[in-house]
Amino acid sequence: YEIVSRDWSSDVCSSDLTLTEVIENDIRCCKMTRNSTTSTGWSYIGYSYIGRNKYEPNKQYTVSFEVKSSVATKFWVSLMCGDSTGAITNSVQTQTTTKDSWTKLSVILTTVETFPSQTNQVLYLSSMDSSVGVSYIFRNLKITEGNKETGWSQAPEDTESYVDDLVYDLQ
Repeated sequence: YEIVSRDWSSDVCSSDLTLTEVIENDIRCCKMTRNSTTSTGWSYIGYSYIGRNKYEPNKQYTVSFEVKSSVATKFWVSLMCGDSTGAITNSVQTQTTTKDSWTKLSVILTTVETFPSQTNQVLYLSSMDSSVGVSYIFRNLKITEGNKETGWSQAPEDTESYVDDLVYDLQ
């Protein structure tokens, strides 16, 4: 089965990070924890399992996700080329998360008129607290066309019971 943390990544200037999978309310989530080295510059969190062919120029898309953070913080959200050199959308700041509690964040992004030539793409979260020991757990990421958020529905592969059934079926 696919480990949820495989599609999440981070680039932290002069720092290290641990990615682990955790189960929260029977949903597979990715937990990111800043390790012992303080970040000396910018950092970002990215989710790469998004194809650029799903988006059209000059359209609005609503990005929503839930995060449980060990500190109150804000994120800047955008869609970027995988190496962060080309913007696919504008960047919008979220409201502040609540420390140690699930916070649902939602922003409306608008795609650029002309996409960069690169076709790899990530959901790009930046400017959050990158202090030593800070952790973030992510779940229920959804990107929908338009400026209205739609309800999140759990994919079968995100549940622990689905994975158990799949392993049983393969034996």
